[in-house]
Amino acid sequence: MRHLRVLVTACLLTLIAGCPPRPNPGSADAAAGTRPSADAPNYAPTGVPSGTTCGGRSDCAGEQVCVASVCRFRRSSVMGEVLTTAALAQLEAGDVSGAVRTYDRVLEAYEAHDAPVPAEALCGAAGAALRAAETPEEREIAARRADACFRGSLPGDPSRRQVERAVGRLRYDGLDLSLFDRDQPAARFFTEDPSRPTVDAVEIALELPDRDIAGYEAVRASLQSEDATRAIAGCFIHDWESRHERSASAALTVDLTTRLRDMGDYDVYTGQISITPTGDAEGGFVDCVGQALTGLFERGPRLGRSISWREEIEVTTRLR
Repeated sequence: MRHLRVLVTACLLTLIAGCPPRPNPGSADAAAGTRPSADAPNYAPTGVPSGTTCGGRSDCAGEQVCVASVCRFRRSSVMGEVLTTAALAQLEAGDVSGAVRTYDRVLEAYEAHDAPVPAEALCGAAGAALRAAETPEEREIAARRADACFRGSLPGDPSRRQVERAVGRLRYDGLDLSLFDRDQPAARFFTEDPSRPTVDAVEIALELPDRDIAGYEAVRASLQSEDATRAIAGCFIHDWESRHERSASAALTVDLTTRLRDMGDYDVYTGQISITPTGDAEGGFVDCVGQALTGLFERGPRLGRSISWREEIEVTTRLR
């Protein structure tokens, strides 16, 4: 009995001395860092991610419980859950930068409550950061958040699909995809030289006003055709190879005039179309797009009378 009292006393003294408790799997204490930011770049969830299907408590790992046939973390943060919903609403409203800041607070809330971060929060934060990233430093932080998403979710989880698509688009910027398969988070993810993007990786937007004038619909259809898309994408890739910028735009002016052709028994007015940079814009992407699109109209539309009009359009492109 005396030995038992000594053992209990020793244990109590150890606790009073401040010996830290063993962290729960997947908690912020068990993570390799804190939230993924410039101050704590190597955030990495540990333990088994939630999301597996289950039939009861015994089917779930660690501190998880079976809720509606899916394993969920027992410990959570109500503040984190509410702010996650708010961040999603901001994204739907187009406020990407606001969503990034809200997701920062989400991750802080889970950390402060010593609760593991669920996949929807980790991947939501990654998706917002990837959408907002513009500078090399911001892309590195976004890649680290993507790594936390992949480590804190299971393959096939719907919350990580948007992150997979966004990360795939960054592979042309020197992102080494193999680093996401390592046992530990990488210190840097953009370690390769940028590679030449393919045409399918270029997103194109063409702003064309609605006009009710002769010949306009034919021109509009040609500018929205697959041939025009390939031509614009080709100009973007050529521009990217010299500037390595993820986006490019061109303000252009479309001029249509008709020229009379005597066909013997009847007359035909053949449209002559030129597409040139608007204002003082010149060189690079702008000139390339103007020349490429003008080349689509070697045979202009045939009209029944003399026509002359001018319209301004805007072409914007970016890597998906």
